[in-house]
Amino acid sequence: RCAASDSSTPIRKPANEIVILECETLRPWLRHPLDGDRASGHHLLWHPTDPILVVQVHCGQDGAWNHVLRFDGPRVEELPFPRFAENPFYLGGFSPEGTCLSGTDAGADPAAVVLWSVPQGQEMARYHFPDTPDAYIPEPVHAFLGLRLLVPAYSDSHGTFLVCVFETSGGLARREV
Repeated sequence: RCAASDSSTPIRKPANEIVILECETLRPWLRHPLDGDRASGHHLLWHPTDPILVVQVHCGQDGAWNHVLRFDGPRVEELPFPRFAENPFYLGGFSPEGTCLSGTDAGADPAAVVLWSVPQGQEMARYHFPDTPDAYIPEPVHAFLGLRLLVPAYSDSHGTFLVCVFETSGGLARREV
């Protein structure tokens, strides 16, 4: 849920929260507040093997607030993870075994694809697309196929998309296809 208003209306805190509903009654079972901009986009990524949900609250130019939530029955523990509050960063997806999470940098290094360890949130690898006149910029949605990471990229000068394949074992190496 996102609360939005004009500047004359006070905003209740928190502006964002995750609400888990009971399956049978659809009544709220668990609530957890999230920081981030009021009028934000939200991205949810379920961990493939553990009771972990990554919630990203993002607002284009203002940044991205990442929340890694571990569920233990009726308790929620928020794990430390980079917030990128001053730098928009978009999360792409989990590796199949859940040990890493991919993302793209929309702020300081918009031509980068990054892998982070989960749940530690440490940067594991970074690939920077070459800076050429026909440069491709990675899109925010990624998909893992085994140890390969597929990243769509767009070129303004060509007006075209391509899908880049990266090998993720031992780093982040772009594979020519």
